[in-house]
Amino acid sequence: MAVCGLLNTGVSFDCDNKSTGGLEQARIYLGNKSDIDYNTSVVNRDSATGSHNISNLALVTGAKLYSFAGITNKRLLNASYSFQEGDFLNTLQHSVDIGVYDQSEASLALLNQFLTGAEVFAIVEQKSKGVENTSAFQIYGFHTGLTVGDIPYNANENNGIIILPLTSPDPFEPYPPYKFEETDYATTITKIDGLL
Repeated sequence: MAVCGLLNTGVSFDCDNKSTGGLEQARIYLGNKSDIDYNTSVVNRDSATGSHNISNLALVTGAKLYSFAGITNKRLLNASYSFQEGDFLNTLQHSVDIGVYDQSEASLALLNQFLTGAEVFAIVEQKSKGVENTSAFQIYGFHTGLTVGDIPYNANENNGIIILPLTSPDPFEPYPPYKFEETDYATTITKIDGLL
């Protein structure tokens, strides 16, 4: 039985594996939420044992992930979550920021896909990956998806780059982002690359 509303574990500081914060700026991966095969994806969530991960992300046949690049050392790609107090249940709003780097036709078509209702999930790679890279990846928007937020484009700001915020719609996510690891770091990267 789940342990709800009771603390059953603690954390400690590991001075040999200090957190640096931030995301790897190489890329964030987005997939259509409707492409997640929830019947065969393996979600391990047990508050009694402290499990909170996805050990197998399955997509429907023919589905793929899409890569969104960052700019090295610029912290353009971002991920966060915030507490949302509810009338009956508390939730979290997940947020992921990606960059759209120009005003090309392809970029405008991408924006239109979000404006017309695209719901996605995101896989992000942490700079601090934990011991043996076991905490490298997290999945945002697994349950309720991420949709476009405010699009603050101004040609005279951010070097013309659109910083596109994707956020959980209301009702928000019932859980924090999931750790994502299929066996180990190398296997997880291979899985991700195979879905591109």
